Amino acid sequence: MRGALEAGGHTVCAEARDGREALSLYARERPDLVTLDINMPRMNGLECLAGLRAADPDARVVMCTSLGSPAIQADCRALGAAGFVVKPFSSAELREVAAEALL
Repeated sequence: MRGALEAGGHTVCAEARDGREALSLYARERPDLVTLDINMPRMNGLECLAGLRAADPDARVVMCTSLGSPAIQADCRALGAAGFVVKPFSSAELREVAAEALL
């Protein structure tokens, strides 16, 4: 993901190992865009998304997961996700969804 985003002109300012670390890094770095996997240790992506949006209602988050069911996508959108990509996804697809999320 880092390579795909950097190839699209984005700067990756941080990478988290789990949802709790993602919340902490977001508070410190305040990035323009966050990408989250739904399956993460300690705090899953849906919980992290809810926490990010509670801390910053303007947070732009793209969810990345192999769980691409319409119900999961609806849950992500209901929690405020700005975009969604299903694994495996291409670099171009990730960059397109990221660009849309940043509009």
